Amino acid sequence: MAKKNKVAKVNNSVFTGRLLTLIGTWILMILIIAIMAGVGVALVMFIGGVGEEGTEIGPLQIALIVVAAFLVLLGLAWAEIRFMKWETKNTIISGNKVNFNANAFQLLGNCFKWTFLTIITVGIYAFWLPIKVRKWKVSHMELQPVYGYDYGQVHFYNY
Repeated sequence: MAKKNKVAKVNNSVFTGRLLTLIGTWILMILIIAIMAGVGVALVMFIGGVGEEGTEIGPLQIALIVVAAFLVLLGLAWAEIRFMKWETKNTIISGNKVNFNANAFQLLGNCFKWTFLTIITVGIYAFWLPIKVRKWKVSHMELQPVYGYDYGQVHFYNY
């Protein structure tokens, strides 16, 4: 009978995030979304006069509602980007730190594009959205070697 050799499995991938930093990130995200929503509502209510008795909704009020919706969407996009940066900042894959290099305006632009494509295809494009979002996220991630720490793999550096 042949004797089986034990193979030592080395896993150099870790996640260093902690619960308290996750809670802090969530609180910051909720605050930013609330502030953006509050600014949007203030624009519509106080400048546009929406909600007062006898006030008709005109072009100014519609424009302010669109601006308010844009501010809320921008806050949501910023919150998603902030969470992705926290997640990747605390991730090490095969000895390399992960960096996320996108911003909220890039995500917001893609959201508008994806929504438009979903509308003109009568919802069919929505089946591809989870894949598109994941591809977009991964395309904005990059690995950075951890210098001064040997994880056992070979790094190829460009000099």
